[in-house]
Amino acid sequence: MQWQAAIGDLEGVIRVWDEYRVSSEKRVCAESYNIVMRLFAQMGKDSEAVKVFHMMIEEGAIPNSRTYTVMIEHLVSSGKLQSAMEVFNVLPLMRVKRTLNQYSVLVDACWCQTV
Repeated sequence: MQWQAAIGDLEGVIRVWDEYRVSSEKRVCAESYNIVMRLFAQMGKDSEAVKVFHMMIEEGAIPNSRTYTVMIEHLVSSGKLQSAMEVFNVLPLMRVKRTLNQYSVLVDACWCQTV
């Protein structure tokens, strides 16, 4: 899935993801949801990205720090720095570890606003 996502093959990613979700006896890992969510976000398909997040919760996958990094990156790239900060601020309350990447994305966004 990562290779297909890297070249922007949304159809291929969705096909593999759906096959895996249907055939797997176990729950699909959080990273597969993250890949699909990120690809939708990169393609400007915001509502689809949100649907994947809701699907993740409904299907029992647990969002991780990478999930929230995808959200923060997309919010920042969409010009919604305040919303990105709100997500970042609630992470400790959800017992999700903040990452260096999240800090970096937010610092870069704040720096760009002051320049």
